[in-house]
Amino acid sequence: MMDCSSVLAVGDPRRAPIGRAVVGTLIAATTFVMFTYVTKEVRSLYIRSPWEDDPYDSAITFSLFFVPIVVALTVLRVPLCRRAEPLPVQRALALLRSSRLALGIVSLTLLSDWISVVLRTHHEQWTGTTAVLVAVLSVVSAAAIKVAIDVCNASLHHVYSPALGADAPDWFGDILLATDLRWIHRHILGAIRRHPITVAAMIAAGFGVAVAAGVGFTEGTGPGLLIDVVVGGCGMFAFLIVAGAYIGLVRRERPLSPAKRRLIDATVAACAGVQIALAFRESLWWVVGASGAGAGPTRLLGLLLVCALPVFAATLAAETVAHAHQRRQTATRI
Repeated sequence: MMDCSSVLAVGDPRRAPIGRAVVGTLIAATTFVMFTYVTKEVRSLYIRSPWEDDPYDSAITFSLFFVPIVVALTVLRVPLCRRAEPLPVQRALALLRSSRLALGIVSLTLLSDWISVVLRTHHEQWTGTTAVLVAVLSVVSAAAIKVAIDVCNASLHHVYSPALGADAPDWFGDILLATDLRWIHRHILGAIRRHPITVAAMIAAGFGVAVAAGVGFTEGTGPGLLIDVVVGGCGMFAFLIVAGAYIGLVRRERPLSPAKRRLIDATVAACAGVQIALAFRESLWWVVGASGAGAGPTRLLGLLLVCALPVFAATLAAETVAHAHQRRQTATRI
């Protein structure tokens, strides 16, 4: 096993497959976003698509936020991988992880679309336009599968453990290095590394408010905007914590205690529970004694809360009983 200081030398034959996999992922992800955005925003297309309603629409909506974020992070780090210079193995691993993350989100969303097609959702509304949409969906799916194969073939698992080293450069630090924003590195990065969870919560809350503001601007104000804040904030928080930990977004200066890590895991699970409850709310109204036709924002908020709390409690209890995270690490990442 190679240590975190290992590099792939200039001309190393393993570098070309990695480059093709990363570039292919960026192209496939961008194509997916374009297809998904057009079919969602052009109403004449969207009303003819099998995936126009929840739970499929929820997957589409969040993928339109999450995939571009991963793509942007990858694009910002790619300039550090210069062909004429040695490539740190850790950086190559991180780029492959971001590729897998982007393809994972894309694949889950495409799978959701295909389920709606197989189940013939809203079949009475299908026209020739639907056939065209499904044909384009097939092309986008085939491209994603091809790139996923390339990413698997470019894997470095046979020469290095897939775990990111604690002392390897994190994603945020590399982005600042690539953009030469030294003043941010001096004054902000340290604070982020000391309080990454708090920063993630603040970003998530800001995202939720921004989503609600956008909805309010187009549809007017109302009590339903609180739902947008809650759903948007919970979704972004879960994404930042899970995706950040996977790709090594920010290296925390001090490891969290096992109890705090279990608490964060339970919070992330509850946030994910909010998204699932929203997506399948039509089948869950009975939980709060309501029906879809007569339920308002207050009932929906109650439903989300009722579904999230048991998930939080169950996750926390299970990890506590299992003594999860009991063995502390030298560094953690989000």
